[in-house]
Amino acid sequence: VFYQPVYSIQQKKFTKCEALLRLYDKELGWVSPADFIPIAEANGTIGVLGQFVMEEVCKLLEEFKRNNFPNVQININVSSAQFSTEDFYETVKRTINQYDFDYKLLHMEITESIMIHSFEYIINVMSIIIALGIDFSIDDFGTGYSNISYLGALPLSGLKLDRSFIEHVAHSDVHAMIVRNVVKFSKDLGFHVVAECVENLEQFNILKRLGCDYIQGFLFSKAIPKEDYI
Repeated sequence: VFYQPVYSIQQKKFTKCEALLRLYDKELGWVSPADFIPIAEANGTIGVLGQFVMEEVCKLLEEFKRNNFPNVQININVSSAQFSTEDFYETVKRTINQYDFDYKLLHMEITESIMIHSFEYIINVMSIIIALGIDFSIDDFGTGYSNISYLGALPLSGLKLDRSFIEHVAHSDVHAMIVRNVVKFSKDLGFHVVAECVENLEQFNILKRLGCDYIQGFLFSKAIPKEDYI
């Protein structure tokens, strides 16, 4: 598990990070998540990988607390396949109860693909996990099942803009307008907004002007091993 720092524009420092799974093979070298994650989802091992990431993050948060490290929220990605399992809540509860840390520092990012489920199911699962102290946000907003109407109904605390908006925001008035409007209605709903895949100062300055709260991307840091992050 590697960790990519997330920069707070308001606090002018790194206050969060995202836990990202990385895979190294002796013959193939580094394997892209875009290659191995779909395979894991297809063959049913995504739950095992997700559980591994959650446990590693919980261990790290406990280590931070034990060593009086400043509070850092760690975001983990939850796939639709994980979310769909009948024992997802029990797995989350059992895992976090093994470790001593503030559960509010564990944050779950879900993709819009969870919308294949009924609203009743989604809200029920999210609500009982939120009761533990864990918040949710929408990852890669603007792709796949994009539908603004569901945002106000789901118990979310934020959203992350899809990289396609960020790639073009500096050179497309249309993309800049879309980002501005997404940020506005997100703030109206009480959400924070994260811009990911930010690679240069031009993008950073525009996203800051448009009202984004957090910046994540190669401009600051790639995903790095735990040892380098600490």
